[in-house]
Amino acid sequence: MEKNVVQGAYVSPEQTLLTIADLSKIWVIADVSRLIFRGFGWGREGTLRLAAYPDKEFSGRISFVYPSVSATTRTMKVRMEFENAGWR
Repeated sequence: MEKNVVQGAYVSPEQTLLTIADLSKIWVIADVSRLIFRGFGWGREGTLRLAAYPDKEFSGRISFVYPSVSATTRTMKVRMEFENAGWR
């Protein structure tokens, strides 16, 4: 997440050099049309397909529904969580 050091730099024992994220679970923020939102809710399952893995489909669940509608796009944001056991 953060890199606070470069090669050749002097560091002290109390200095934080790196902040590493736990990537075993991935969050995806998706925009959902408010017109189809009635079927979406916390805990509901969904799938994700990525160009990097065209033959793979990832399964996840909605973990948070943002409490507002975008005035310009008329969409609502939902956060989905996906297990990332393969560290992809």
